[in-house]
Formats: sequence, C-alpha cells, structure tokens
Amino acid sequence: MRQNIFLAATLILFILSPSASAKALQSAYGLDDTVRDLVASVLLIVGIGDEINLGSGFIISADGRIVTNQHVINGAREIYAVWDSTVKHPFEECKVLREDKALDVALLQLPGDGYQPMPIAPVDRAEIADEIICLGFPIVDSNDFQNDTFNVAVTRGIISSIQRDKAGDIAEIWTDAAITYGNSGGPLYDLDLDGVIGINNLFADKAKGNYNLAIPFTRFESTSTDWGKETTLLPIPGKALTPEQVLDEAIKLHDAGRLEESIGILEENIPTFADTGAINLRLKLGEWYKEAERYADAFAVYEGLGDNRPEDDEFVIGYGVLAYQVENYDRALEILLPLIPLNNDNVYVILALSYFELKQYTEAAVYANLALGVTKSDKVKSSAKKVLEGVKGNVGK
Repeated sequence: MRQNIFLAATLILFILSPSASAKALQSAYGLDDTVRDLVASVLLIVGIGDEINLGSGFIISADGRIVTNQHVINGAREIYAVWDSTVKHPFEECKVLREDKALDVALLQLPGDGYQPMPIAPVDRAEIADEIICLGFPIVDSNDFQNDTFNVAVTRGIISSIQRDKAGDIAEIWTDAAITYGNSGGPLYDLDLDGVIGINNLFADKAKGNYNLAIPFTRFESTSTDWGKETTLLPIPGKALTPEQVLDEAIKLHDAGRLEESIGILEENIPTFADTGAINLRLKLGEWYKEAERYADAFAVYEGLGDNRPEDDEFVIGYGVLAYQVENYDRALEILLPLIPLNNDNVYVILALSYFELKQYTEAAVYANLALGVTKSDKVKSSAKKVLEGVKGNVGK
C-alpha cells in the first residue's frame, strides 16, 4: 500500500515539480536546538483522491491533532502524515475532524497518542519585525519517494505586516520568509515568542507583492461560527455541542461520501449526551451501520433504544429484518408477528425464514405461501420458494 501511494505521488510530482530556481527559494539555515525540537511536530501531508495534493501540517496536541490547510486535503479519500526522515516514525493515515474551505484550514486526527505537539504562542503579542521561521516540506522530489527520505525545510524572516479586520482582530500575517508550493499548512513560528502564531497559506491570488501570508492561529482557535459559511465537520474538540449540531455536521460528512467518518463522529459524541438527548443520533447511527453492512452494530443500537424506538411500520419491519440478519430468529418473530395485519410481503418472508431456521416448518410454509400470494418482488419470491423447498426436504425427517 505504501509503495503504491508513493509511486502515484511520484508520477504527479514528476509532472508538477517546480524548477531548480524554485528550490533556491528555500534558504539553508542550520537547525539550532530550538528548531531541532520542532522537527518531530512538522508533517508532510499527502491527500489522495482523483488528484494527489501535497502540503505541510503540524501537530498541536499529544493525542495527535494536526492542523493544515483545507486545500491540501480537499477531495481526498485517503490522507497520510509523513514525518521527517530523521524522526524514524512510520507514516500514518489520518481522518478529518473538521475543515473550512472559506478560511482554508483543516483539523486532522492521527491514531493513538504520545505525539510531540508544537508550542503555540499568543498571537496578539506578535509584533512587526518579530523574527519568524517557516517550517514545512516545500519541495518533495520524486527521488524522495523512491528512497523514503523526507526532510523539513526551514526559512527565516520577519513579520512584515499584521493585517486586522474591522473588529480589530488579526486577519492575516505577512512575512518575508521564502515559502512555495508544499509549505501550505506548515507552522509560522515566532522566535521572539517561542511558539506558533500562524498557519502558512501561500496562494498566487492572495500574494501581496513580495510578502507571503499566514492565517493567524487565533482564527483556528475561534468558535465554529467564525469558521465561515463553508464549514464542514465538527468544531474543535472540547467545544460544547448540542445533539442537533452533531447530527447536522455528521450528515455533512455522510453526504460528502465519508460514511465511516460520519459513523465515527456519532460514536464519539453519543456517549456525551443523556439517552433522551441522543435518540435521533442513535437512530441515524443505526441507519448508517446498516448502510455499512454492520448489521450486528445496527441491531445493538436499535435494541438499546428500548421504549424510544419509533413505532412506524417501516422502521419496525427494518428492525425485524435486522434481527433475522444477526440470526436472532426468536426476536425477529417477536418484532414482526404484530405486523401480520399489514399483509406485507417482507413481513411474511422474514417470518417464513425465521420459522424455518427454528425448524418450525409448518409455520414457515404458511408464511412463505402468504408471501408468494402478495409479493411482486423477485427477491421475495425466490426466498419464499427456497423456504418451501427446504420445508419439503425436511418434513418427515
């Protein structure tokens, strides 16, 4: 898998690699003790979708939260974090916790914990002419992928300007430190404050003369409403959420084709709410478990709802089907027998199948024939006929 990922990235890089003059932008500075300590917190981010995007990111918590630019992972079906070769850490697959296209920031999650986070400095104390460094992976050569060698590049400069919005909050940080493609999402580190103050964000249509731009870290730390109208996924962990907010954000994930991530969001948040506050979340989780063919998990969710289960016929029939799928045949009968007055082919065929598995062949035959009498579904007909054939083969044994 690793070889395939990097081989694909190699082909893209071969086509898109900047010229040697672009490489010259990355000034060589010796890594002092401060910078050496930061290397383990800076990552190459590889987003793999219809295209392959490369950028930088950095760890902000010991439990593996990563900040990067949203455009680095936009459209990615798989996202990987790769460390500097000197760190001797295998690459890891990440999941997306939250992203904002308008602000161009994303929060990712590494598996496990015990990571080295980047120190964060108070952005409001940053001043023009503060010494800064930019860390990241601005140039990744095809040979790097072949040899598994990746090294953080460091460039130095100063804060050239601090741009504020109408409310007086810092909106952009301009610097003269050299950055180029691949630096996107890497940390802007203030040497005077000994911490990260921004997220490097180089775009040609945003370039301000000879200056490069960074998103102030305060914009990332802000509340969910400050992330802009294109926000998707969950707010930063630790922010209080209502069940409705969790469900809305999980649905956005699901509608974007990220089924497992949408399931993960619900699994993570449901335990934080009282049972009565998470009914809709549990129902949706059961629905998505079924979509993922995790039938035992879906059945467990519905069983756990108790008296809060919906009473509409469609739900109850689906619930009974789940009981059959997880081979709880007695429970399937208990759920579906009250629905006999519906004269429903699905009810009849699941009853027939359940009775057959319980070796109650007379009842199995009765409901198989009832199913055949009302159904227009080829699938139901096939199942009912198999039951009758099975009954014929077992009667008298």
